[in-house]
Amino acid sequence: MKIGYIRVSTAKQAEHGSSLADQHKLLEREGAETIYEDAGLSGKNVSRPGLEAMQKALHDGDTVVVSALDRLGRSTADIAQMLRDWQQRDITLIAVRDGINTSTPTGTMMAQIMAVVAEMERTFILERTAAGREAAKASGKIANRPRKWTIKKAQQVAHLKADGWSISEIARTLNVSRDTIRRMIAEVEA
Repeated sequence: MKIGYIRVSTAKQAEHGSSLADQHKLLEREGAETIYEDAGLSGKNVSRPGLEAMQKALHDGDTVVVSALDRLGRSTADIAQMLRDWQQRDITLIAVRDGINTSTPTGTMMAQIMAVVAEMERTFILERTAAGREAAKASGKIANRPRKWTIKKAQQVAHLKADGWSISEIARTLNVSRDTIRRMIAEVEA
């Protein structure tokens, strides 16, 4: 069985061709019968409900299809461990855009190399971001990006939460991350 996994961590990724809908279409074209997803969660997060559900649904001999290897995660160690576990269970990984298919030894090697590159890229991004923040701080500029929501919207979110809505339900409804919802509620409570 071909099982797909899609993930998007930021709205910016979704604007640049990595939206959940784009990934979903790609995986369907590749023959994925079931597709699990995580939205608003970084690949560095250990706890990703969609990935965990997919892992539980996998059977020996299945094939996992992702749009790109970095959708599985940013940590080389995590991806390498996943690949080892899957290899022992004869589970193949296909990363479509990366041209990776672990049904061959060369494909497995390429997946491991790409995992190292993805982690290195993430490290470089974090270093550049930190340097930019320090430069902005040194020049007296505010290093945080401006909020995209108002206190009135935050109050509405807090009311939804008080009415029994879960953070995930509110985030899906407003099409924002759960972390944003938590920040909005925290600001209202403060």
